[in-house]
Amino acid sequence: RQTDGFEQYIQQLEQEGKTIREIDAQLRKYGYTGTLSGVRVAVESIRKERKRQGIKESSVRISRRQMISYVWKRKSRLLEEELQLLEQSFKMYPSLHSFHQMVQTFREAFDERNYPAFFKWLEKQLSSPNNHLYDCALRLRRDLQSIKLAFSTSYSNGVVEGHVHRLKLMKRIMYGRAKLDLLEKRVLYHL
Repeated sequence: RQTDGFEQYIQQLEQEGKTIREIDAQLRKYGYTGTLSGVRVAVESIRKERKRQGIKESSVRISRRQMISYVWKRKSRLLEEELQLLEQSFKMYPSLHSFHQMVQTFREAFDERNYPAFFKWLEKQLSSPNNHLYDCALRLRRDLQSIKLAFSTSYSNGVVEGHVHRLKLMKRIMYGRAKLDLLEKRVLYHL
């Protein structure tokens, strides 16, 4: 290669954060007569090797699904290993920590059925369009009355939704095979 004899110096300059052109200029002062692309190839191989070493050092990879579950779960419910991975992620991605706190504040208000805390969280999210959950908060604000009722009452429409789902499933199964009278008999039989 053109850069033989300059490898250590190239590596030192690259670690200092010099650009390829700056490294080329420094090498020329020490007698390098090769091309800029020769320097580029040498620097890129150093960077690739460093990246390969970095991947080997970071032994654990976290999928999006895992990260979402870590962010959603309460810290007290996380295993020790999961908690360590979450803390590592906070160090690597500082904005994730603030997002985690927002989600946990929402979760706490929802689990405790604390409407004032939820409303305070909602106001905080709506205070700036740059907040992570601003769009979500806008959609929640549109349906604030039903959310307030969900916090204040213990009633749920889950049973009704289950019956509707069962009815739609029966309709899909019987599509094209039977008339309305048979569907009516099946629905009433299952009640």
